[in-house]
Amino acid sequence: MTDRNAQCTYINKTWLDFTNSKLEDNLGDNWLKFLHTEDKERGMGIYMEAFEKRIPYSVKYRVKKHDGTYQWFLNHGIPKFDIDNNFVGYLGSNTNIQDQVAFSEALEEKVNQRTREVTKANKELIKLNMNLEEFAYMASHDLKEPLRKIRTFNSLIVSEDTDVDTIPTYASKIEHSAQRMTDLIDNILEYSRIENNSIQSEKVVLDDTLNQVLSDLTIMIEEQEVTIKAEDLGTVNGIQIRIYQLFSNLIKNGVKFNKKKPIIDITVSEVEGESVPKRFNANKKFHFKKIVFKDNGIGLDVDKKNYIFKPFKRLNSSSDYTGTGIGLAICKRIMDLHGGYIDVESEKGKGASFILYFPMSKEA
Repeated sequence: MTDRNAQCTYINKTWLDFTNSKLEDNLGDNWLKFLHTEDKERGMGIYMEAFEKRIPYSVKYRVKKHDGTYQWFLNHGIPKFDIDNNFVGYLGSNTNIQDQVAFSEALEEKVNQRTREVTKANKELIKLNMNLEEFAYMASHDLKEPLRKIRTFNSLIVSEDTDVDTIPTYASKIEHSAQRMTDLIDNILEYSRIENNSIQSEKVVLDDTLNQVLSDLTIMIEEQEVTIKAEDLGTVNGIQIRIYQLFSNLIKNGVKFNKKKPIIDITVSEVEGESVPKRFNANKKFHFKKIVFKDNGIGLDVDKKNYIFKPFKRLNSSSDYTGTGIGLAICKRIMDLHGGYIDVESEKGKGASFILYFPMSKEA
C-alpha cells in the first residue's frame, strides 16, 4: 500500500519472506532497492504516470530474492479513494510470473532457432537449385559430345560409301566415346552422392589413408616415375572413404597435368581461423589442419583458381589431358562435406599447390 505521496506504507509477509527483509526496510522508497537496476526506471516511470492520472497500472519487473537471484513479478495497482472521493494512495499486488516468463523465453528461443534453421535451409535450397541448373546444363552439354561422335561414326560404318578398311578405326572411336560417356556418368553419380552421404564422421588417421591411396596407385606411380614426399599428417574427424577419394584425386591430378617426372610434396600444419583466406569466411574461433599437395606440373593462371572447382570446367584440351572435368569439383564437395575449404596457389608452368583446411576444434 502507498499513501497519497506515492510512499510505501505497508507490504505483506510474502514479500518480506521472499526478500528476507523487514517492513521498515521497505517503507517509503526503500522497497525499490529490491528491484533489478535495469527495471527500476521503467517500473517507476509507469507507476508515476498512473499516479499522476489516478488510474490503474500494470508493470513487470525483476525482484531480488533472498538467495541473490532475480525472479519476474507482475505488479497491478489501483488508486484508492475515501468516502468523500479523495485520493489516498494505491493498493497493489505482486504475482510471481517467473515460470511463465521462463516458458515464454524458451518458446521464443525455439521459434527463433527454428526460424534460423528454416532461413538457412531456404538459402541452401536456393543455392542448390542454382547449382543444379548449372550442373544439369553442363552435364547435358558434356554428354552430348561423345554421343554425337558415336552417332557420326556409326553412320559412317553403315554407309555404303565407307571403305571396309576404315571400319575398325571408326569402331575404335565409337568405343572411346562410349567409354567417355561411361566415365562421365560414373563421375556425375559420384558427385551427386557426396552431399547425401549418411556415413557418420569418425577419427581418420590420415597417414593410413594416404598409404592406402599410394598402394592402390602403385602401377601409375611406377610407370610415371612419381616421387611423393609426405609429412606425418595426423588425424581429423571425417569420413575415411571420402578423404581417400580426396587424396587420390589430388595425387592423380598432380601426375596427369605434368610434363616432367611428377614430384608431389605433402605438408601439414595447424593454423587459426583468421589465417584462412578471408573469402571463405572461416570461423576465427576454429583451428584448422592445413594440408598442402604441391606438385611440379603445368600449373594454371591464378585468375582461374575458383573456376577449376566447378563441375565440367576444364582449363586444358581433352585431347592433351584426359578426364571428365569433375575431379576437382568432387574435391571441393568433399571439403564442403567436412565443413572445410580447398584453395589453390599456382603459376602457369610452375606447378600448383592445392591447400586443404580441415576444421579441428572450436577452441580459441
